[in-house]
This record gives sequence, C-alpha cells and structure tokens, in this order.
Amino acid sequence: MKAEWLRVRVTGGRHRTVDLLYGARAAADLGALLPASVRQMLVQTEADLAGLGERAERSDFEPGWLVRADNGVTRVDIWLE
Repeated sequence: MKAEWLRVRVTGGRHRTVDLLYGARAAADLGALLPASVRQMLVQTEADLAGLGERAERSDFEPGWLVRADNGVTRVDIWLE
C-alpha cells in the first residue's frame, strides 16, 4: 500500500509550531520542503535528509515513520500516511 500523504510536525514545548501536509511523493525531496530551522535541527541530530528521501522512494512511499528527532527543546516528526 502506498502512502497518500507526507506529514511534517514540529513541536516546541507544548506548542505545535509547524504542521505541514504534502503529497507522499514530496518525500523524495524532503530537504527542500523543510524550513531552514527544521533542516538545521535534523542535521544536528545526524538525520540524513537525502537518505530519508531516497529510502521513501525505494520503498515506493510505504506508510510509516521517516524520522523522529528531539533535541530537548524541539521535536520533529516526519512520516508517510
């Protein structure tokens, strides 16, 4: 089953600061979609954005988590559904 949607959610403290919805195929170019501050946080937590997009493409956009990262201040959840 292919995912229909790419979800990006960023939470800082108790507040959701980013909640984005794209077509699932957008995951192939994940780094270009994310706000700079989110990209920077993911790079600092050693997430491989290009690798995540490639993995999503190879799996034919199978639903599931692409990345969950938390630096103690900000939490980033990115998944296909």
